[in-house]
Amino acid sequence: MFNDSAGNSNTDGELRLWHYDGEFLDKSHIQPLTTHGYLATAIYLTILGCIATLGNGSVIVVYARQKKFRSKPHNILILNLAISDLGISIFGYPFCTASGYAGYWLFGDAVCQLYGFMCYTLSMSSLNTLVVIAGFRYISLCRPQYAYKLTHRVTAYSLIGVWLYSLLWTVPPLVGWSSYTYELFGTSCSIKWTVEDTSEMVYVIGSCLFCYLVHLLLLVFFYYKIAKRMRKLNLRGQHAVPTASGRRDFVTSSRMQSETRATMMCFLMVILFMVAWTPYTVSSFWSTLVNEIPLWAATYPTMFAKSSCVFNPLIYAVAHKKFRSFLTQTCCPWLYRRVGLGKNNPYLDQQRQNRIRKQKGQIFCVQYTHGNVYIGAHGSRGCWSEDSGRIRGTCRYHRARSSFSTLHVDNLARLSQGGASSSTDSRLPSVHRKGRKYTVQAQIEPAPRQENSASSSDESVDDMSCIDFTVI
Repeated sequence: MFNDSAGNSNTDGELRLWHYDGEFLDKSHIQPLTTHGYLATAIYLTILGCIATLGNGSVIVVYARQKKFRSKPHNILILNLAISDLGISIFGYPFCTASGYAGYWLFGDAVCQLYGFMCYTLSMSSLNTLVVIAGFRYISLCRPQYAYKLTHRVTAYSLIGVWLYSLLWTVPPLVGWSSYTYELFGTSCSIKWTVEDTSEMVYVIGSCLFCYLVHLLLLVFFYYKIAKRMRKLNLRGQHAVPTASGRRDFVTSSRMQSETRATMMCFLMVILFMVAWTPYTVSSFWSTLVNEIPLWAATYPTMFAKSSCVFNPLIYAVAHKKFRSFLTQTCCPWLYRRVGLGKNNPYLDQQRQNRIRKQKGQIFCVQYTHGNVYIGAHGSRGCWSEDSGRIRGTCRYHRARSSFSTLHVDNLARLSQGGASSSTDSRLPSVHRKGRKYTVQAQIEPAPRQENSASSSDESVDDMSCIDFTVI
């Protein structure tokens, strides 16, 4: 299929390929595929393009529509991955696919260079982003005393660095240091891997080292440390990590499971990306050493590498429970059931939960989901929140069948909505302010159950005391 032969109906492809004016790229190295070979690559890329566009487009739509998904800084990195992969499916696949159906490159040398530049830049952005995600996971789990620095601002600076580093290696071929040219089979474009002088050799070796090998070593280091840390915590039989204040906070097993799932999802993304791009890197370096490789050795790795932008949305759909929930809310609202407090439903309408108004100042909603803790009185404008999910003191609650528990409390004043407040009565909330951070301490005692109470049917009510958390 991928070999030229006397019976190839596309033997005149070389004549049809180079009839554009203003051509300047060398095409003497091209070895045309058979007609069936070009058709197979075109159909393959059509399927990949549809899946990649729908999958990555859905990630972007979920990010745009779901405020809670945008609230986490690391989700901006997921958005950048989706944008990069969607860019490849929009700016890369159509050119290569159309040329595959035609059996030759349809768009001329200038578009070939633009195509190579766009695909290389977007692929580099994806790989750089995976390294940043691994770094964030490493800091969160292995250096938690610095986790508070992983803000939206730091994430934005990281993304700027991701794109600048990508452009650092993808712009030089446009200005004379190496070049973009046709792949060996003639319907795709990339870096010119065959070298003719020392300058091109330096660029190719630098690309292999600093655009692949260094990233691979960083990823191995980060995930080795993460795996070692998680194994250490599991062997201890407890999930305790030091905080910025030097104290050891208890991390619930559900939070540990959430961290494990998130880490495994990121690790799977890295594995699949490397599986997709490693054959292409080996093939490219091989062509640098020998200047001529078999046609199959150039075609198969290239086609396999183009599948990398399909993997991430599939991983989110399989391994990210909240993403599935958000996607269902966004794309299939008729499946999204609105339920009351304390009901077990995978599609809880949190906005509706926060709008419920009953017994102002007497009902507190406590939520334990994905490492977050929220507490606030119904009737107030919002709930206090603490993103790191650290809980200190004695915290006992009945194992609720959902993420919400409703508590009836006595002798508890509502948290002040006007900012920091304090109280000498240990039974009242004590709010301490330091800069933009608030520490709230409250003694909560459940009131006796009443048959006519709003939560008499809720089985998830129990004692809770001494909650201490930080509001950012």
